[in-house]
Amino acid sequence: MILGVWISFFLTQPFACIAQNSATIISTIYSPDASIRVELMQKDENIFYRVYKDEQLVVSDSKLGISFSFTNFTKLEYVDKVSREIDETYTLPSGKMSEYHNRCNEQEVAFTTLLGSSIKIVFRVFNEGFAYRYQVDGKESGSLRQELSEVAVNDFKIAWSQKYNANYETTYNRKNWAMTLEQSAEGQGSPVLVETNGSCYLLLTEAANTGSYATSRLMPAEATGCYYYKPEGTVLVKCPFESPWRVVMLGTLNQIIESSMVEHLNVDADQRDWSWVRPGRASWNWGGEDAENVISWDIAVKYVDMAASMGWEYFILDDGWDSVRDGWNGSSDVKRLVEYAADKSVGVLLWSHQNRFASNKEQINRILSEWKSWGVKGAKIDFWDGDAQKVMKQYDIVQEAAADLELLVNWHGCTRPSGTRRTWPNVLTSEAVYGGEMYLGNRVMLQPSHNVMLAMTRNVIGPMDYTPGEFGTKWGAVSQYTSWSHQLALLSLYESGIQCYVDNPLSYRYNIAESYLKDIPAAWDDVKCLEAEPESYVTLARRKGDDWYVSSICNQARTLSIPLDFLDETKTYYAYIYKDGGCKAEIAFDYQPNVGKNTTLTLPLLASGGASVRLSVSDCLPKPWQKTLEAEDAATFAKKEQDAVCSGGAYVSALGRSNKLNYSDVEVEEGGEYALTFFYMTDKEKDAYLKVNGGEEIYYHFPSSGGLEGKHLSFTTVLTQLESGKNKIEIGNASALMPNMDRITLKRVVDKGCIVGNERVAREKDVQIRVEGCTFQVITASKEAICTLYSVEGQVLQHWNIHDGRLTETLAPGRTYIVNVYTGKESYSQKIIAQEK
Repeated sequence: MILGVWISFFLTQPFACIAQNSATIISTIYSPDASIRVELMQKDENIFYRVYKDEQLVVSDSKLGISFSFTNFTKLEYVDKVSREIDETYTLPSGKMSEYHNRCNEQEVAFTTLLGSSIKIVFRVFNEGFAYRYQVDGKESGSLRQELSEVAVNDFKIAWSQKYNANYETTYNRKNWAMTLEQSAEGQGSPVLVETNGSCYLLLTEAANTGSYATSRLMPAEATGCYYYKPEGTVLVKCPFESPWRVVMLGTLNQIIESSMVEHLNVDADQRDWSWVRPGRASWNWGGEDAENVISWDIAVKYVDMAASMGWEYFILDDGWDSVRDGWNGSSDVKRLVEYAADKSVGVLLWSHQNRFASNKEQINRILSEWKSWGVKGAKIDFWDGDAQKVMKQYDIVQEAAADLELLVNWHGCTRPSGTRRTWPNVLTSEAVYGGEMYLGNRVMLQPSHNVMLAMTRNVIGPMDYTPGEFGTKWGAVSQYTSWSHQLALLSLYESGIQCYVDNPLSYRYNIAESYLKDIPAAWDDVKCLEAEPESYVTLARRKGDDWYVSSICNQARTLSIPLDFLDETKTYYAYIYKDGGCKAEIAFDYQPNVGKNTTLTLPLLASGGASVRLSVSDCLPKPWQKTLEAEDAATFAKKEQDAVCSGGAYVSALGRSNKLNYSDVEVEEGGEYALTFFYMTDKEKDAYLKVNGGEEIYYHFPSSGGLEGKHLSFTTVLTQLESGKNKIEIGNASALMPNMDRITLKRVVDKGCIVGNERVAREKDVQIRVEGCTFQVITASKEAICTLYSVEGQVLQHWNIHDGRLTETLAPGRTYIVNVYTGKESYSQKIIAQEK
């Protein structure tokens, strides 16, 4: 302890980043594993800190300081320091893991001014980074004059950051320091990812942003690698006061991506019952309808039905719900829709512009109370577009009022997260991202490199409502830039307590990944970064129960090779693999049994491609079957054209009249109903018939896809009957030209799985399966389980994710079913018969 040291808290030239030379060490703080050392120092009447990682300097002398209208914290006298170890666990309804382990070393360093005002600088040092904040005692109030907090990255090499934008909806671009300085006026929005020449990565951000302060931009100083925090707008403070945490994660990309430091730096939620907070997946009419502001009863019901059929928990009703127009009658139809959705176990969230709400809790409470009375489950509140203190205060009021009414919250057009979901678990996600809705206006706007960067920047610091899963428009036009498998991977790559699926029912129904889309969790138990390279690729593994979900995306074509050494060595796993097919608009499925800790997974990825792998302890999940029939392989007199965008690198043109596509010997193992998807291109509306096994010529209408080449690829699906064994399929138009054809695919309407467990419930205390008339009920001792309904032939009819230990559903009468319940550890099956009462 060094007593009686007088120091000044400011430099005469702010934000110059001081050169390192002789100094007096006031305090030293280590991470729990001793890999990180923070030194708090005094030199030339300034106080600053520096940071070492594995004995290498990663943050050089960086200034500390804050000044208010009521007190200048200059000429400080060091008083003492108080150290403590923090080692705690806590749980959240959603996030990177179900149980968080917060372990760090904290040190409060106290100072006083000549006039007796006191201030503390509080450091917390974790194994994967450090954070600091200011605490001011007393009862004074006034305004912030200046904060001088710096992070001077030593041996700066390159950064990935976005020019500051109040809604954070822009890209994370690669920048050297000269490029960063070109944006000195705007600054950078956090987080900012930095790489040093020593191959250390740092992620700069904030934690615990509330209405007591403002959110900050990161501004570049003249010295290379030196950033300082600049709070947005006017900040009024009232003591006692705590600033937000200034946060620096550092180490490998794996350590940064897996970190939960921002949550750790926030305070616990209060002791009320939060069990009503239920993460989930959501359908969304705005995204599915291609951002067209259209709403009607039929459209809303379509997306509720979609959520119900997929087993998703929510439907987000977007802008226009409070209007009266053809087919929609404002709030009265909202109430009717909420009741309709509740009968299908789907909750409704309402969209709102933030300007609907004033800045007082009474008015906000009146609005939210009315929505609550309708049965609404939560709100998606949009267009905040600001980081100033007055905006942050409004966030505080709305999320507290929503929590009091047991309503969920999804922020949009908003500030980026800062870990406050630990305090307000009902805030399940937020946007603050250049995300999937951009596909709705520009099919190639979001580059794959941007999607890669989000996994190591924006999504590191909190839930991200990217709205992934874009396959095509509501008219079937294919989204061309990233592959379908890339889009599928985003659904488990990105963490969001409400995972909002951006596409429409026709894109997901009969898709080869339909069963997988039904089962992707929205809350996770663990996460591991398996590999990451900025702008190039990233592969994560997230665990739910005993199963792991591996997701990988890339920019350039590559071979994914991942050792599965993170698996439990006592278990056998079965790999359900969804990967790039013959072109970007095709997903291929593969099944690999008996994989384990010593297995290495190897998969080829297309450029802008991706893969999703469920590593399950069950070998009885659905295994989709799909057959691809290339147009160029059919018997035809039409013209075969080369086009790299198309499956197989070719398509067939000049079809119609005498030119048909004939497929003979199309073999399927089982007869029954199949989904047949046409992949076509046409510059105008056209028709074509489908004839199966010499039957009737059934004509279908094909909307214009905008052109005749592969870049205008579209798809549409019809249902047809096939016979067991060999079939003949003919596609043509007897009197006119028909669309150019790339391929057709055949898929079973219902994916086939297998039935596991005994045809009884082993122990009634674990699982109860009851049936009364046409209603069956499942009650589980564990709150979370998966229920699968099978036909007696073994076809998967429906999946449900059980979240609260209870499921009630109605079945078609007069049929025999097999119900399987998987608790994550045990699997039980029981035969039931649905009968009219």
